[in-house]
Amino acid sequence: MTEDYAPNSDVGNSVRKQLGAEIRRVRKAAGLSQPQLAQAVGYSRQYISSAENPHHPLPSGELVQAIDRRLDAGNALIELRKAAQLEAYAIRNGLTGLVSGGTTDGPVGKEDDDVKRRTMLGLIGQAAVVPPLVERLEGVRHGIDSMLAAEPTDHDADDWEQAAATYASEVGTVQADRLLTELLADFEEIKRRIMDASGLVRTRLVHTGGQLAALTAISLVNLREPRSAERWWRTASRAAAGAGDPMLSALVAGRHAVYSLHTAPSARVLALADAAVAQGRNVPCVGVISGLAARAQIHAGDGRQADADIALGQVKDMFERLSETARGKEHGQWHWGEQRLRHVESFVHAHAGRLHEAQAAYDAALGCYQSDSFQGPTQVALYQAIALIRSGDVLGGVDYVVSTFNNLEPWQRSDGLVLRSGEAALDAVPDQQQSHPQVVASREMLRTIGNK
Repeated sequence: MTEDYAPNSDVGNSVRKQLGAEIRRVRKAAGLSQPQLAQAVGYSRQYISSAENPHHPLPSGELVQAIDRRLDAGNALIELRKAAQLEAYAIRNGLTGLVSGGTTDGPVGKEDDDVKRRTMLGLIGQAAVVPPLVERLEGVRHGIDSMLAAEPTDHDADDWEQAAATYASEVGTVQADRLLTELLADFEEIKRRIMDASGLVRTRLVHTGGQLAALTAISLVNLREPRSAERWWRTASRAAAGAGDPMLSALVAGRHAVYSLHTAPSARVLALADAAVAQGRNVPCVGVISGLAARAQIHAGDGRQADADIALGQVKDMFERLSETARGKEHGQWHWGEQRLRHVESFVHAHAGRLHEAQAAYDAALGCYQSDSFQGPTQVALYQAIALIRSGDVLGGVDYVVSTFNNLEPWQRSDGLVLRSGEAALDAVPDQQQSHPQVVASREMLRTIGNK
Protein backbone atom coordinates (compact mmCIF):
# COMPACT_ATOMS: atom_id res chain seq x y z
CA MET A 1 0.00 0.00 0.00
CA THR A 2 1.56 3.29 -1.09
CA GLU A 3 1.03 6.70 0.43
CA ASP A 4 -0.04 8.22 -2.91
CA TYR A 5 -3.23 7.00 -4.49
CA ALA A 6 -5.60 8.12 -7.22
CA PRO A 7 -9.23 8.04 -6.04
CA ASN A 8 -11.65 6.52 -8.53
CA SER A 9 -14.48 8.62 -9.88
CA ASP A 10 -17.12 6.63 -7.99
CA VAL A 11 -15.85 8.08 -4.72
CA GLY A 12 -16.87 11.51 -6.01
CA ASN A 13 -17.10 14.34 -3.54
CA SER A 14 -18.26 12.12 -0.66
CA VAL A 15 -17.62 13.11 2.94
CA ARG A 16 -15.53 9.94 3.25
CA LYS A 17 -13.23 11.36 0.58
CA GLN A 18 -13.15 14.71 2.40
CA LEU A 19 -12.17 12.94 5.63
CA GLY A 20 -9.28 11.11 4.00
CA ALA A 21 -8.10 14.26 2.24
CA GLU A 22 -8.29 16.34 5.43
CA ILE A 23 -6.36 13.78 7.50
CA ARG A 24 -3.69 13.77 4.84
CA ARG A 25 -3.63 17.59 4.62
CA VAL A 26 -3.26 18.24 8.36
CA ARG A 27 -0.70 15.43 8.68
CA LYS A 28 1.47 16.98 6.00
CA ALA A 29 0.93 20.46 7.45
CA ALA A 30 2.33 19.07 10.72
CA GLY A 31 5.38 17.78 8.83
CA LEU A 32 4.67 14.13 9.64
CA SER A 33 4.93 11.08 7.42
CA GLN A 34 2.42 8.26 7.75
CA PRO A 35 4.83 6.11 9.80
CA GLN A 36 5.61 9.07 12.10
CA LEU A 37 1.92 9.79 12.72
CA ALA A 38 1.26 6.09 13.26
CA GLN A 39 3.95 5.93 15.92
CA ALA A 40 2.60 9.08 17.59
CA VAL A 41 -0.95 7.73 17.95
CA GLY A 42 -0.05 4.10 18.68
CA TYR A 43 -1.39 2.51 15.49
CA SER A 44 0.32 0.81 12.55
CA ARG A 45 1.19 2.73 9.41
CA GLN A 46 -1.41 0.65 7.51
CA TYR A 47 -4.18 2.12 9.69
CA ILE A 48 -3.10 5.67 8.81
CA SER A 49 -2.89 4.85 5.11
CA SER A 50 -6.31 3.22 5.25
CA ALA A 51 -7.81 6.24 7.03
CA GLU A 52 -6.57 8.54 4.26
CA ASN A 53 -7.73 6.29 1.43
CA PRO A 54 -11.41 6.88 0.50
CA HIS A 55 -11.65 3.40 -1.02
CA HIS A 56 -11.12 1.82 2.40
CA PRO A 57 -13.72 1.42 5.17
CA LEU A 58 -14.42 4.37 7.43
CA PRO A 59 -11.69 4.53 10.11
CA SER A 60 -12.74 3.88 13.69
CA GLY A 61 -13.83 6.71 15.92
CA GLU A 62 -10.95 5.95 18.29
CA LEU A 63 -8.37 6.27 15.52
CA VAL A 64 -9.82 9.54 14.22
CA GLN A 65 -9.98 10.97 17.74
CA ALA A 66 -6.34 10.05 18.32
CA ILE A 67 -5.29 11.66 15.01
CA ASP A 68 -7.39 14.75 15.68
CA ARG A 69 -5.77 15.25 19.10
CA ARG A 70 -2.23 14.63 17.85
CA LEU A 71 -2.61 17.03 14.92
CA ASP A 72 -4.51 19.67 16.94
CA ALA A 73 -7.36 19.59 14.42
CA GLY A 74 -9.86 21.06 16.88
CA ASN A 75 -12.38 18.19 16.47
CA ALA A 76 -12.66 18.92 12.72
CA LEU A 77 -11.69 15.35 11.84
CA ILE A 78 -14.07 13.94 14.44
CA GLU A 79 -16.95 15.98 13.00
CA LEU A 80 -16.06 14.92 9.46
CA ARG A 81 -16.12 11.27 10.50
CA LYS A 82 -19.58 11.72 12.05
CA ALA A 83 -20.80 13.30 8.81
CA ALA A 84 -19.24 10.47 6.78
CA GLN A 85 -20.91 7.91 9.01
CA LEU A 86 -24.30 9.52 8.50
CA GLU A 87 -23.65 9.75 4.77
CA ALA A 88 -22.83 6.03 4.63
CA TYR A 89 -26.01 5.21 6.52
CA ALA A 90 -28.03 7.39 4.17
CA ILE A 91 -26.58 5.66 1.11
CA ARG A 92 -27.16 2.20 2.57
CA ASN A 93 -30.76 3.04 3.45
CA GLY A 94 -31.78 4.89 0.31
CA LEU A 95 -31.65 8.41 1.83
CA THR A 96 -29.48 9.69 -1.00
CA GLY A 97 -31.20 13.05 -1.17
CA LEU A 98 -29.51 13.97 2.09
CA VAL A 99 -25.98 13.03 1.13
CA SER A 100 -23.67 16.02 1.38
CA GLY A 101 -22.03 17.18 -1.82
CA GLY A 102 -19.37 19.40 -0.28
CA THR A 103 -15.89 20.10 -1.52
CA THR A 104 -12.73 18.13 -0.87
CA ASP A 105 -10.81 21.13 0.40
CA GLY A 106 -11.69 20.74 4.06
CA PRO A 107 -14.53 20.20 6.51
CA VAL A 108 -18.04 20.93 5.31
CA GLY A 109 -19.57 24.21 6.46
CA LYS A 110 -20.61 23.74 10.08
CA GLU A 111 -24.02 25.42 9.92
CA ASP A 112 -25.05 23.59 6.74
CA ASP A 113 -23.59 20.35 8.10
CA ASP A 114 -25.52 20.64 11.37
CA VAL A 115 -28.82 21.21 9.52
CA LYS A 116 -28.20 18.22 7.27
CA ARG A 117 -27.17 16.05 10.19
CA ARG A 118 -30.27 16.88 12.21
CA THR A 119 -32.49 16.21 9.20
CA MET A 120 -30.72 12.95 8.47
CA LEU A 121 -30.88 11.79 12.07
CA GLY A 122 -34.61 12.40 12.07
CA LEU A 123 -35.07 10.29 8.96
CA ILE A 124 -32.76 7.58 10.23
CA GLY A 125 -34.91 7.38 13.34
CA GLN A 126 -37.88 6.64 11.06
CA ALA A 127 -35.92 4.08 9.02
CA ALA A 128 -35.40 1.37 11.63
CA VAL A 129 -36.88 -1.17 9.20
CA VAL A 130 -34.44 -1.68 6.34
CA PRO A 131 -36.11 -0.79 3.01
CA PRO A 132 -36.79 -3.77 0.71
CA LEU A 133 -34.42 -2.37 -1.94
CA VAL A 134 -31.54 -2.32 0.56
CA GLU A 135 -32.37 -5.87 1.63
CA ARG A 136 -32.27 -6.96 -2.01
CA LEU A 137 -28.96 -5.19 -2.52
CA GLU A 138 -27.53 -6.95 0.52
CA GLY A 139 -28.65 -10.25 -0.97
CA VAL A 140 -26.87 -9.44 -4.22
CA ARG A 141 -23.73 -8.42 -2.35
CA HIS A 142 -23.77 -11.67 -0.36
CA GLY A 143 -24.03 -13.61 -3.62
CA ILE A 144 -21.05 -11.78 -5.09
CA ASP A 145 -19.03 -12.40 -1.92
CA SER A 146 -19.77 -16.12 -2.08
CA MET A 147 -18.67 -16.22 -5.74
CA LEU A 148 -15.38 -14.52 -4.86
CA ALA A 149 -14.80 -17.12 -2.13
CA ALA A 150 -11.42 -15.78 -1.05
CA GLU A 151 -10.07 -16.90 2.30
CA PRO A 152 -10.03 -13.97 4.76
CA THR A 153 -6.66 -12.39 5.42
CA ASP A 154 -5.07 -10.28 8.14
CA HIS A 155 -6.39 -7.22 6.31
CA ASP A 156 -9.95 -8.53 6.75
CA ALA A 157 -9.26 -9.09 10.44
CA ASP A 158 -7.91 -5.51 10.70
CA ASP A 159 -11.08 -4.13 9.12
CA TRP A 160 -13.32 -6.08 11.47
CA GLU A 161 -11.36 -4.97 14.52
CA GLN A 162 -11.79 -1.35 13.42
CA ALA A 163 -15.53 -1.96 12.95
CA ALA A 164 -15.82 -3.40 16.46
CA ALA A 165 -13.93 -0.43 17.90
CA THR A 166 -16.36 1.93 16.16
CA TYR A 167 -19.36 0.11 17.61
CA ALA A 168 -17.75 0.18 21.06
CA SER A 169 -17.57 3.98 20.87
CA GLU A 170 -21.20 4.28 19.75
CA VAL A 171 -23.02 1.89 22.08
CA GLY A 172 -24.66 3.98 24.78
CA THR A 173 -24.55 7.21 22.77
CA VAL A 174 -26.56 6.26 19.66
CA GLN A 175 -30.10 4.90 19.59
CA ALA A 176 -29.85 1.19 20.27
CA ASP A 177 -32.42 0.12 17.66
CA ARG A 178 -30.41 1.81 14.92
CA LEU A 179 -27.19 0.16 16.09
CA LEU A 180 -28.82 -3.26 16.22
CA THR A 181 -29.85 -2.93 12.57
CA GLU A 182 -26.22 -2.35 11.66
CA LEU A 183 -24.96 -5.11 13.96
CA LEU A 184 -27.35 -7.60 12.42
CA ALA A 185 -25.98 -6.93 8.94
CA ASP A 186 -22.39 -7.19 10.18
CA PHE A 187 -23.05 -10.46 11.99
CA GLU A 188 -24.26 -12.01 8.73
CA GLU A 189 -20.99 -10.85 7.20
CA ILE A 190 -18.55 -11.92 9.90
CA LYS A 191 -20.27 -15.29 10.26
CA ARG A 192 -19.28 -16.15 6.69
CA ARG A 193 -15.79 -14.76 7.19
CA ILE A 194 -15.25 -16.97 10.25
CA MET A 195 -16.47 -20.04 8.33
CA ASP A 196 -14.03 -19.32 5.48
CA ALA A 197 -11.04 -18.38 7.67
CA SER A 198 -8.32 -20.54 9.20
CA GLY A 199 -5.43 -20.25 11.62
CA LEU A 200 -4.68 -16.97 13.34
CA VAL A 201 -7.03 -14.99 11.08
CA ARG A 202 -9.95 -17.17 12.20
CA THR A 203 -8.96 -16.68 15.85
CA ARG A 204 -8.89 -12.90 15.36
CA LEU A 205 -12.30 -12.93 13.68
CA VAL A 206 -13.78 -15.07 16.48
CA HIS A 207 -12.30 -12.61 18.97
CA THR A 208 -13.97 -9.71 17.17
CA GLY A 209 -17.21 -11.68 16.95
CA GLY A 210 -17.12 -11.99 20.74
CA GLN A 211 -16.77 -8.24 21.09
CA LEU A 212 -19.65 -7.63 18.70
CA ALA A 213 -21.82 -10.12 20.59
CA ALA A 214 -21.13 -8.33 23.87
CA LEU A 215 -21.98 -4.97 22.27
CA THR A 216 -25.21 -6.50 20.96
CA ALA A 217 -26.05 -7.66 24.48
CA ILE A 218 -25.45 -4.16 25.84
CA SER A 219 -27.64 -2.66 23.12
CA LEU A 220 -30.42 -5.09 24.03
CA VAL A 221 -30.13 -4.06 27.69
CA ASN A 222 -30.50 -0.47 26.54
CA LEU A 223 -33.66 -1.54 24.66
CA ARG A 224 -35.02 -3.15 27.85
CA GLU A 225 -34.66 -6.69 26.47
CA PRO A 226 -32.64 -8.39 29.25
CA ARG A 227 -33.60 -11.96 28.33
CA SER A 228 -32.47 -11.54 24.74
CA ALA A 229 -29.34 -9.86 26.07
CA GLU A 230 -28.55 -12.92 28.18
CA ARG A 231 -28.43 -15.10 25.07
CA TRP A 232 -25.95 -12.73 23.45
CA TRP A 233 -23.84 -12.61 26.60
CA ARG A 234 -23.58 -16.40 26.37
CA THR A 235 -22.49 -16.14 22.74
CA ALA A 236 -19.89 -13.52 23.65
CA SER A 237 -18.56 -15.74 26.43
CA ARG A 238 -18.28 -18.74 24.12
CA ALA A 239 -16.51 -16.66 21.49
CA ALA A 240 -14.02 -15.39 24.08
CA ALA A 241 -13.31 -18.96 25.15
CA GLY A 242 -12.97 -20.02 21.50
CA ALA A 243 -10.47 -17.24 20.89
CA GLY A 244 -8.46 -18.47 23.88
CA ASP A 245 -8.22 -14.96 25.35
CA PRO A 246 -8.71 -14.80 29.14
CA MET A 247 -8.67 -10.98 29.03
CA LEU A 248 -11.64 -10.99 26.64
CA SER A 249 -13.39 -13.55 28.87
CA ALA A 250 -12.83 -11.22 31.83
CA LEU A 251 -14.07 -8.26 29.81
CA VAL A 252 -17.28 -10.04 28.81
CA ALA A 253 -17.96 -11.23 32.37
CA GLY A 254 -17.15 -7.81 33.85
CA ARG A 255 -19.37 -5.83 31.49
CA HIS A 256 -22.07 -8.50 31.87
CA ALA A 257 -21.98 -7.97 35.64
CA VAL A 258 -22.24 -4.18 35.32
CA TYR A 259 -25.15 -4.35 32.87
CA SER A 260 -26.98 -6.85 35.07
CA LEU A 261 -27.06 -4.64 38.17
CA HIS A 262 -30.72 -3.69 37.70
CA THR A 263 -31.99 -6.90 36.08
CA ALA A 264 -30.40 -9.90 37.81
CA PRO A 265 -30.39 -11.19 41.40
CA SER A 266 -27.50 -10.04 43.56
CA ALA A 267 -26.01 -13.52 43.71
CA ARG A 268 -25.87 -13.68 39.91
CA VAL A 269 -24.17 -10.27 39.64
CA LEU A 270 -21.61 -11.25 42.28
CA ALA A 271 -20.91 -14.55 40.49
CA LEU A 272 -20.25 -12.67 37.24
CA ALA A 273 -18.05 -10.15 39.08
CA ASP A 274 -16.06 -12.95 40.69
CA ALA A 275 -15.69 -14.67 37.31
CA ALA A 276 -14.32 -11.48 35.76
CA VAL A 277 -11.70 -11.11 38.49
CA ALA A 278 -10.75 -14.79 38.30
CA GLN A 279 -10.58 -14.99 34.51
CA GLY A 280 -8.52 -11.81 34.40
CA ARG A 281 -6.25 -13.26 37.10
CA ASN A 282 -6.68 -9.98 39.01
CA VAL A 283 -4.45 -8.30 36.42
CA PRO A 284 -5.22 -4.57 36.01
CA CYS A 285 -7.54 -4.54 33.00
CA VAL A 286 -10.99 -3.34 32.00
CA GLY A 287 -12.62 -6.72 32.66
CA VAL A 288 -11.30 -7.07 36.20
CA ILE A 289 -12.07 -3.49 37.24
CA SER A 290 -15.56 -3.83 35.75
CA GLY A 291 -16.09 -6.86 37.98
CA LEU A 292 -14.84 -4.97 41.04
CA ALA A 293 -17.09 -2.02 40.17
CA ALA A 294 -20.13 -4.29 39.86
CA ARG A 295 -19.25 -5.83 43.22
CA ALA A 296 -19.08 -2.40 44.89
CA GLN A 297 -22.40 -1.30 43.40
CA ILE A 298 -24.35 -4.46 44.19
CA HIS A 299 -23.17 -4.35 47.82
CA ALA A 300 -24.14 -0.67 48.08
CA GLY A 301 -27.55 -1.28 46.54
CA ASP A 302 -28.18 -4.14 48.98
CA GLY A 303 -27.25 -1.97 51.98
CA ARG A 304 -23.98 -3.80 52.74
CA GLN A 305 -22.11 -0.53 53.04
CA ALA A 306 -18.94 -1.86 54.67
CA ASP A 307 -18.51 -4.41 51.88
CA ALA A 308 -19.27 -1.71 49.31
CA ASP A 309 -16.60 0.58 50.73
CA ILE A 310 -14.02 -2.22 50.68
CA ALA A 311 -14.85 -3.01 47.05
CA LEU A 312 -14.73 0.70 46.15
CA GLY A 313 -11.24 0.86 47.64
CA GLN A 314 -10.24 -2.06 45.43
CA VAL A 315 -11.66 -0.26 42.39
CA LYS A 316 -9.62 2.87 43.19
CA ASP A 317 -6.45 0.84 43.66
CA MET A 318 -7.01 -1.05 40.39
CA PHE A 319 -7.73 2.20 38.55
CA GLU A 320 -4.33 3.59 39.54
CA ARG A 321 -2.69 0.46 38.10
CA LEU A 322 -4.55 0.45 34.78
CA SER A 323 -2.51 1.09 31.66
CA GLU A 324 -2.86 4.38 29.83
CA THR A 325 -4.51 2.47 26.98
CA ALA A 326 -7.18 1.02 29.29
CA ARG A 327 -7.75 4.37 30.99
CA GLY A 328 -7.47 6.29 27.70
CA LYS A 329 -9.56 9.35 26.99
CA GLU A 330 -11.74 7.39 24.58
CA HIS A 331 -15.11 6.70 26.18
CA GLY A 332 -15.97 3.43 24.45
CA GLN A 333 -17.14 0.23 26.11
CA TRP A 334 -13.62 -1.24 26.16
CA HIS A 335 -12.06 1.63 28.13
CA TRP A 336 -12.32 2.45 31.81
CA GLY A 337 -11.64 6.15 32.15
CA GLU A 338 -12.02 8.46 35.13
CA GLN A 339 -15.72 9.00 34.41
CA ARG A 340 -16.37 5.37 35.29
CA LEU A 341 -14.47 5.68 38.57
CA ARG A 342 -16.48 8.76 39.55
CA HIS A 343 -19.65 6.98 38.46
CA VAL A 344 -19.01 4.11 40.88
CA GLU A 345 -18.07 6.52 43.67
CA SER A 346 -21.30 8.42 43.10
CA PHE A 347 -23.33 5.21 43.30
CA VAL A 348 -21.72 3.96 46.50
CA HIS A 349 -21.83 7.31 48.33
CA ALA A 350 -25.41 7.97 47.22
CA HIS A 351 -26.71 4.68 48.60
CA ALA A 352 -24.92 5.40 51.89
CA GLY A 353 -26.68 8.77 52.09
CA ARG A 354 -23.33 10.59 52.05
CA LEU A 355 -24.66 13.66 50.29
CA HIS A 356 -21.44 15.71 50.25
CA GLU A 357 -19.29 12.86 48.90
CA ALA A 358 -21.95 11.90 46.36
CA GLN A 359 -22.15 15.51 45.15
CA ALA A 360 -18.37 15.70 44.76
CA ALA A 361 -18.32 12.45 42.75
CA TYR A 362 -21.26 13.67 40.66
CA ASP A 363 -19.50 16.95 39.84
CA ALA A 364 -16.26 15.13 39.00
CA ALA A 365 -18.07 12.64 36.76
CA LEU A 366 -19.87 15.35 34.78
CA GLY A 367 -16.52 16.98 34.10
CA CYS A 368 -15.26 13.76 32.46
CA TYR A 369 -18.11 12.75 30.17
CA GLN A 370 -18.03 13.60 26.49
CA SER A 371 -20.61 15.97 25.08
CA ASP A 372 -22.48 13.19 23.24
CA SER A 373 -22.85 11.03 26.37
CA PHE A 374 -26.24 10.81 28.00
CA GLN A 375 -26.43 7.47 29.82
CA GLY A 376 -23.64 8.08 32.32
CA PRO A 377 -24.50 11.73 33.11
CA THR A 378 -28.16 10.81 33.58
CA GLN A 379 -27.36 7.88 35.83
CA VAL A 380 -25.10 9.90 38.14
CA ALA A 381 -27.81 12.58 38.30
CA LEU A 382 -30.25 9.90 39.43
CA TYR A 383 -27.72 8.68 41.99
CA GLN A 384 -27.72 12.22 43.33
CA ALA A 385 -31.49 11.89 43.74
CA ILE A 386 -30.86 8.73 45.78
CA ALA A 387 -28.37 10.64 47.93
CA LEU A 388 -31.01 13.30 48.63
CA ILE A 389 -33.60 10.65 49.51
CA ARG A 390 -31.22 8.64 51.73
CA SER A 391 -30.08 11.80 53.53
CA GLY A 392 -33.69 12.71 54.42
CA ASP A 393 -34.82 15.04 51.63
CA VAL A 394 -37.25 12.56 50.11
CA LEU A 395 -39.43 14.90 48.08
CA GLY A 396 -36.41 16.87 46.94
CA GLY A 397 -34.95 13.64 45.61
CA VAL A 398 -38.20 12.71 43.87
CA ASP A 399 -38.30 16.15 42.26
CA TYR A 400 -34.74 15.57 41.08
CA VAL A 401 -35.82 12.33 39.36
CA VAL A 402 -38.64 14.09 37.52
CA SER A 403 -36.53 17.05 36.42
CA THR A 404 -33.76 14.73 35.22
CA PHE A 405 -36.17 12.86 32.94
CA ASN A 406 -37.76 16.09 31.72
CA ASN A 407 -34.34 17.22 30.47
CA LEU A 408 -33.92 14.17 28.21
CA GLU A 409 -34.96 13.52 24.63
CA PRO A 410 -37.89 11.06 24.37
CA TRP A 411 -35.69 8.21 23.09
CA GLN A 412 -33.18 8.80 25.90
CA ARG A 413 -35.91 8.58 28.58
CA SER A 414 -36.83 5.08 27.46
CA ASP A 415 -33.23 3.80 27.54
CA GLY A 416 -33.06 0.68 29.67
CA LEU A 417 -30.26 1.80 31.99
CA VAL A 418 -31.74 5.26 32.43
CA LEU A 419 -35.25 4.01 33.12
CA ARG A 420 -34.12 1.38 35.63
CA SER A 421 -31.89 3.91 37.39
CA GLY A 422 -34.94 6.14 37.78
CA GLU A 423 -36.94 3.25 39.19
CA ALA A 424 -34.09 2.46 41.59
CA ALA A 425 -34.11 6.06 42.81
CA LEU A 426 -37.81 5.86 43.63
CA ASP A 427 -37.24 2.48 45.29
CA ALA A 428 -34.99 4.33 47.75
CA VAL A 429 -38.03 6.20 49.12
CA PRO A 430 -38.93 4.77 52.57
CA ASP A 431 -41.95 2.45 52.59
CA GLN A 432 -44.06 4.82 54.68
CA GLN A 433 -43.71 7.54 52.03
CA GLN A 434 -44.24 5.43 48.91
CA SER A 435 -47.94 6.39 48.90
CA HIS A 436 -47.21 10.12 48.81
CA PRO A 437 -48.94 11.64 45.74
CA GLN A 438 -45.65 13.02 44.43
CA VAL A 439 -44.01 9.59 44.59
CA VAL A 440 -47.03 7.89 43.03
CA ALA A 441 -47.11 10.43 40.20
CA SER A 442 -43.39 9.95 39.56
CA ARG A 443 -43.76 6.18 39.38
CA GLU A 444 -46.63 6.59 36.94
CA MET A 445 -44.42 8.82 34.80
CA LEU A 446 -41.76 6.10 34.61
CA ARG A 447 -44.37 3.42 33.96
CA THR A 448 -45.77 5.44 31.07
CA ILE A 449 -42.30 5.89 29.59
CA GLY A 450 -41.59 2.18 29.90
CA ASN A 451 -44.84 1.23 28.13
CA LYS A 452 -44.11 3.35 25.06
